[in-house]
Order: sequence, then C-alpha cells, then structure tokens
Amino acid sequence: MKTYDRIKADGRHFAAVILSDREIAKRSFSEWAMGYQPAGMPRAEGTVANDVAELIAPITDPIVYAYFAEFAKKHAA
Repeated sequence: MKTYDRIKADGRHFAAVILSDREIAKRSFSEWAMGYQPAGMPRAEGTVANDVAELIAPITDPIVYAYFAEFAKKHAA
C-alpha cells in the first residue's frame, strides 16, 4: 500500500479508489504509462471515453473490465 498512500497524498490525485487489494504474480498492465492532460484542454484525437475503450479492450477479466468501463462512463459527462 506504499504506492497507493503516495498517490493518495499527492494533491494532483482525487477520488482515489482501491479496486482490488489482492496479491499478484505479475503486473496486469505493464505497458501502461501514466499521463497528464490538463482540464479543459482539447484532445487532438477522439474523447476520453474512446481512449479508455481502446485501453481496456485487451482486458480479459470481466470484473476489471467492468470497473474501468463503468468508471469511464460515469465520468465522461
């Protein structure tokens, strides 16, 4: 939980939610990188919802997929 505590303490992050706290043998999203998009900045290609859909397409775990899909849907407005 050291990483989560560090992220939660960082003022750039808000509404952090733990989706799962199980131990893992290897990272599920090793190719993902974090990025920053300032609020109100126009996106050159598509929308956040499109980006999320593309990123979660390879997820095979239906529960993890649903977490991301529903989160994106809720926050797309």
